[in-house]
Amino acid sequence: MDIESCENIANNLRNEVRYVDSIHSNLKQDEVKKRLEKFRREENGVLVAAKMLDEGVDIPDAEIGINVAASRTRLQLIQRMGRILRKDPKNPYKQPIFHHLVAIPRSHDRIEYEDDLMLLDNDSWIKDTAFKLGLVPIIEPIDQEIEFDKQWEKAAQLQRDLIKGGSAYSANIGTIKIEKIISSIPKKLRIELVNAIKEKFPDMTYYSDKDWIIFLRDFCIEKGVSTSHFDGPFWWVLELAERNPRKLIMILQKGGS
Repeated sequence: MDIESCENIANNLRNEVRYVDSIHSNLKQDEVKKRLEKFRREENGVLVAAKMLDEGVDIPDAEIGINVAASRTRLQLIQRMGRILRKDPKNPYKQPIFHHLVAIPRSHDRIEYEDDLMLLDNDSWIKDTAFKLGLVPIIEPIDQEIEFDKQWEKAAQLQRDLIKGGSAYSANIGTIKIEKIISSIPKKLRIELVNAIKEKFPDMTYYSDKDWIIFLRDFCIEKGVSTSHFDGPFWWVLELAERNPRKLIMILQKGGS
């Protein structure tokens, strides 16, 4: 998000990668163009940018994007993904990958309660953004020393306890009330959703985020409805149900009018 961080990342990468360059607003336009052209001519390498690639600059041959910005602006994330994920007419075999990094404090650095909710808030926001773009995110810890699964489950249990008490709080969404989330989905659509869940998940056991994202995406396409019916807060409802179809059905049938 800033020039200092941009140059710091580039300088560190120069110890590992043969070709590394950076572009930012301190450079004259001619120099930015020169560096972009050089990057395009290289067989491989890394280009580090501070906001410069958000709008109006296409690098269709770039195959891997890594977003390290802490910004929570959905439009900005989508723009950055677009720089990498869009098709390259000159390379029909391109298989782009986009990484969005989320910082997770180690257990001895964590602030109880606050960091737990922030972790879940980030998780919900990322899944919601991917869902609206028709993508399926894969969550992978980079640092194996961080016990991500344990931290995530502890945070998830806190969230479930808060929601069972009537409401929870999301830094991105605000106060979350299950009744309001469920009632925002039209009753007819809720009935259709329950029937679809029973048909898709007859064994009623635990399912992964990936399974649910694919299911909800296909459901919206089949019914011809907007994904906005399952906006950000819905992922908190899914977590309350512990991704269990039976529990989710109970919540959908109980909540709303």
